[in-house]
Amino acid sequence: MVSRILLLAVLLVAYYAFLMARFGRLSERLVLRSGLSENGSWLAANDAYKLGLSAFSQSLLLVVLMLVTGVTFGRLFPEVSLYRLLYGVLLGAGEMALTALLVHVVLLVLIARGGEGIPSSIEGWLPLSRGGWMREYANTSAVAPWPFVVAATIGYVSVEEMIFRGVLLSFLSADGVVVAFVASLASFVGVQVLHTPSWRTALFPVIGALVVGSIHAALFLVVPDMTPLIVAHITFFVIATI
Repeated sequence: MVSRILLLAVLLVAYYAFLMARFGRLSERLVLRSGLSENGSWLAANDAYKLGLSAFSQSLLLVVLMLVTGVTFGRLFPEVSLYRLLYGVLLGAGEMALTALLVHVVLLVLIARGGEGIPSSIEGWLPLSRGGWMREYANTSAVAPWPFVVAATIGYVSVEEMIFRGVLLSFLSADGVVVAFVASLASFVGVQVLHTPSWRTALFPVIGALVVGSIHAALFLVVPDMTPLIVAHITFFVIATI
């Protein structure tokens, strides 16, 4: 059991903690060689390239993980039906509603406690909620063609779901559902806080990750089908960006 967890931990840490940190430098070079920044700011163009690089490289990570673990696409997608697609849309909308409620409660508690660097109103927290990955997607939408934005977004979210639910849960379920659940949720939440500027900015994606990660892990362990979970994650993301 320990060796299986360590194997996945090494692969995930190597990619998310080290490789993704270098995308910023590579994207800067790509911006210099293109005219994308002419349609917007340098930061927006840089974020657009980072999103594209992340979507592509994460797909390669998924392939590597599937080769290492032996998990196949057929195992992750046993059935595709209209019913499951609609179920995914409703699930994602419900998860977004629950996340919004939890965020509101947490912000009210933090505002009541006060302290240095704590915004004194809900409105004061709104700029922080648009930081991190939310800012990257918003900036990308401002300068990149819409087909690229749609493809990169759906690709990144879908692959992320397959990695943290499909592959991790399928591979680690042999060690017990509790181990698989905790490993999947902890790694998913941990990825959300990487490369965020502060705990205030990380607060929003962490709460969302706890909601989505726990619900999707529990559902996949009962019904191992990625289709409704991917649709739910995309729905959640679209509502969040709006």
